[in-house]
Amino acid sequence: MARIHTFGSGQSPAHSRLFGESPNPLHRVVEHRSLPHPEALVGLVGDDDGLSQRTAVAGCPWDWIARAEFASAGGPSLTKEQLKVAEYQRDAERGDTIGQYNLGWAHYNGVGIPTNYPVAYRWFVKAAAGGDTSAQDYLGLMYEFGRAVPKDLTQARLWYKKATDGGNDLAETHLISVLLDEKTASSDMQALAYARSSAAKGNDDGLYYLALMFEQGRGVPVNRAEAVRLYKLSAAKGDEDAQRKLKALGY
Repeated sequence: MARIHTFGSGQSPAHSRLFGESPNPLHRVVEHRSLPHPEALVGLVGDDDGLSQRTAVAGCPWDWIARAEFASAGGPSLTKEQLKVAEYQRDAERGDTIGQYNLGWAHYNGVGIPTNYPVAYRWFVKAAAGGDTSAQDYLGLMYEFGRAVPKDLTQARLWYKKATDGGNDLAETHLISVLLDEKTASSDMQALAYARSSAAKGNDDGLYYLALMFEQGRGVPVNRAEAVRLYKLSAAKGDEDAQRKLKALGY
């Protein structure tokens, strides 16, 4: 089954956002970018994770498998998008990690269905256990901002690192962000290593963070010239924060 939404260095951003959850201007969590969804899930309702037995359709508006079965038996027809959700649910319940991720993604982002963080969390946990790095990254995000779970930056860092170790480039930038927020010499050195790794892959976020560290002397001596050089590389990739930094620095 194809993944409906993925993240990584190859995707272009809708781009970075500053979140009210963190007063630290250094903190630039690039929340999972809202890339165009290939199949808009319009007009759906999602209130549970579908782990029940097939029951009366009227009593389970979230159970898209039951609704699809009812439609095929002569009941109200479903749209193409609704039938696709039934496919995601069916694959998810069979233990397919991509199906679990897809269903979690739809509930987290509220794409055509009301946002439901608790349901998204349950599906991401299942997908993450199967090794899905995007689901692991989302769990880091949920722990960082306290969505469906108590805010826990230690857990956030652990999930971001697990996803990063699995090759998820976006998770690497999230990991850099939380490490810099810790404001210790040790965490700065860890952030520096990940920022160098991300920048070496040409990721605009990695270039931005590395520039910021040179500008502020975090883990490295202050080096304005190197910071400007890196900001320019990031800005050339469309990074709006880097563009604003260059303007503030007079470039």
